[in-house]
Amino acid sequence: MSIVGVTGIRPSPGGLHLGHYIGNISPVISGTDQNQDIYFILGDLHLLSGTDGLFSIKNELNSSVFDMMADAIACGVDPNRIAFCLQSQLSTNLMPMFLLLGSLVTFPRIQRLPAVKALLSNDLSKISLSALNFPLVEVVDLLAFRANIAYANIDNKPFIELTNELVRRFNRHFGYFFPELCLVNGIIPLLVGIDGNKMSKTKGNCIFICDDTLTVKKKVMKMFTDPSRIRADISGNTDTNPVFIYHRAFNPNKPEINDIEVLYRSGKIGDVAVKEKLFVVLESIISPIRERARYIRSNESELKDILHTGISKSERQIQATMSSFLEITGFSQRENKG
Repeated sequence: MSIVGVTGIRPSPGGLHLGHYIGNISPVISGTDQNQDIYFILGDLHLLSGTDGLFSIKNELNSSVFDMMADAIACGVDPNRIAFCLQSQLSTNLMPMFLLLGSLVTFPRIQRLPAVKALLSNDLSKISLSALNFPLVEVVDLLAFRANIAYANIDNKPFIELTNELVRRFNRHFGYFFPELCLVNGIIPLLVGIDGNKMSKTKGNCIFICDDTLTVKKKVMKMFTDPSRIRADISGNTDTNPVFIYHRAFNPNKPEINDIEVLYRSGKIGDVAVKEKLFVVLESIISPIRERARYIRSNESELKDILHTGISKSERQIQATMSSFLEITGFSQRENKG
């Protein structure tokens, strides 16, 4: 079986942020260099897992899909080698796979997923069944392609573990069919937001690929550092400091990083100076991507063609998976001889 890689992003306003760049885009580009078949899922159906899913789909989807595609291509994703796939536009019936795999996992097991724990900590009267089903939808996203590799941040590890549990159970029942998945992260497992917490568009702690120069600078200068360091002459922590996490992720000048970490830990450089160096690094990366993305986004007809081609390729892969899946499980249609 050939190596198949999958990554996925839920379309939402604002385009891609630096967390996507680290967790999805960079490793996908590396996978392309290894001659893999890679599918880039735009998971619009996952909007239904939110409390305002229907509203989001109606009002945000069209522009968000093309914004994210333009950003990804501007970052270096080659649409001639990587298939963009809009989840809702796939016509293959995945319901047999969804229900059969769902029969192999219990609700208590789903409840142990950190994302589901967080979901259930809210007002239960406001949680939809679609929201509770989203872990299984993610599993089907991956297995419909019979993927070997998932490109994502480390916080997706619980979903990959669940997927592999279901793979093993399915294979025990029906014989080997699905490969187990390997989770591949970017150069760092997870990029935090500028406040040091999990990066989230809803929290407003992201730096976006297409933020303008002034916005990038404002966000960098607002970044959290070491809260115990009240003066520049006090030794500071660099290990969990968001500014240094970003330096290690994006600054190609490793000797410079080492020097400023030594100065910071010895109380010989201030937060502002370290942030100014980081701004120069990030702007040098973001500026050319921003310009390319603006140009690509201006040609929506070409983006539509790219998406159409990607959906067609994805459909062929999924149809092949489902044909074999229905055969091995006994659900394949048989000729009516009556």
